[in-house]
Amino acid sequence: MKLHGPVITVTVALLTALVAGSWIMGLWDAPPPAIPLLNLTYHLPPEPPRTPQTPLLATSSSTLETLHAAPLPPSAPPNPPQSDSALANAAEKQAAMAYLKDREEQDIAEAQTIHNNLRELAAAGQQYMLDKGVTQASYDDLVGTRTDAYIRSVTPAAGENYQDFNEVQGTTQISITTPDGRTIPYNL
Repeated sequence: MKLHGPVITVTVALLTALVAGSWIMGLWDAPPPAIPLLNLTYHLPPEPPRTPQTPLLATSSSTLETLHAAPLPPSAPPNPPQSDSALANAAEKQAAMAYLKDREEQDIAEAQTIHNNLRELAAAGQQYMLDKGVTQASYDDLVGTRTDAYIRSVTPAAGENYQDFNEVQGTTQISITTPDGRTIPYNL
């Protein structure tokens, strides 16, 4: 690397693996020459003129005295101590909110699983009606371990019962009701 004022020139040389390998194995009497691959020239911006900087830390005794003489800003009043019942109520509220959040997430996951079950039953029902040339498909027609069953099993997510499932040709929506009263629809 050569430094020429504001310009830096870099020459990169590399021995190829083949040439270096053949020299190491004794195929050449003298070491191979370096092969320059690239010359890079960088033009650096001119350096700004240097100015004296003010020190970051003052060391005079008058400055230190000024720092010590400055009044401190008023602090916020301390929080009043809470009673044990107030702390218990806050903990109960947090626990109740965490439970509700968990329950909401569980309800969403159950609804998604039920929706997927209905989607699978609807697709199997439509294929069954197309294959058999009939106008309706029941749960017993679609689900089972028989070789002609379209679905092996349907696993309930929230205790719902799919045994009453019946899809009629031309139906635009199917739904199922969970034991806790939620109705989950699926549009065909």
